[in-house]
Amino acid sequence: MSSSFNQKARELLHSWNIVNVMTLLDEVDKLEARELRSRKFSILNGGPVCTVARK
Repeated sequence: MSSSFNQKARELLHSWNIVNVMTLLDEVDKLEARELRSRKFSILNGGPVCTVARK
């Protein structure tokens, strides 16, 4: 988690409403997508994920 994400989450918590909840969920989705993409690249490149799976 980046500090900017934590900062954004804290701001949203202070002014809690449905729009902000949706924004927060949106940010989480983006982070998870980025995480999955980098993990996929690790597998393609024979990275740590791939070696762990092989053992």
